[in-house]
Amino acid sequence: MREHKFRAWDKTNKIMIHPNGCWFVSFDGDVYFDCDEFSEVYLRKEDVILYEYTGMKDIIGVDIYEGDIVSHRKINGEIVSGVVKIETSRGVVVGCEPISFDVEIIGNIH
Repeated sequence: MREHKFRAWDKTNKIMIHPNGCWFVSFDGDVYFDCDEFSEVYLRKEDVILYEYTGMKDIIGVDIYEGDIVSHRKINGEIVSGVVKIETSRGVVVGCEPISFDVEIIGNIH
């Protein structure tokens, strides 16, 4: 079972937020979380996009999240790049392809 972690894109301030502690989504879709022991963040649902951790790491050990842009080597040796998505039926994919080998994060969609 993979670890469940999220990060949040703050559309208003145009920054990626990585919660360290507790976080929750209210019944109306607003997001609350702790960034560190001294600060809490509240974002309205229309001001935030949540991205889920895939359970995978890239070649240097960095967590891969939905919305990351990665390059990876397919089984046939071809190197492709694209945006990471989690699909219920196929798992972690880039475009139409499941992620395979030598994954490297090269950015994110923001």
